[in-house]
Amino acid sequence: MKKYNMNHETKLVMMWIDNMQSAHNYWHNRAKIVYDNAKPSYYGLKYEVARYELAQCMKEKFSDDMYSMCDTQDVNGLWADLLSSALQDVEWGAVAESYLEDMRPLTNA
Repeated sequence: MKKYNMNHETKLVMMWIDNMQSAHNYWHNRAKIVYDNAKPSYYGLKYEVARYELAQCMKEKFSDDMYSMCDTQDVNGLWADLLSSALQDVEWGAVAESYLEDMRPLTNA
């Protein structure tokens, strides 16, 4: 995964996950489950389907956590909008791909 081609928000999310052992373990295990359950479809081969599904899962989890944090910490207005905007700029497919790299098949056969 070429981290230098990613936007700042994506790099921050990846760095945070990589530096927090519990988060790294959670997403590594989740990636394995998603990959094992992915089925080739009209939208792509098993790997592409897993990448999309894991990216959606990550996006939903981080968004839910952000809204939960905003509610419990009384973050609203400008600050909540800035957090939401930053999460929207994350390239979730790139983050997901970094956890699926080990599972990428050598060929598409």
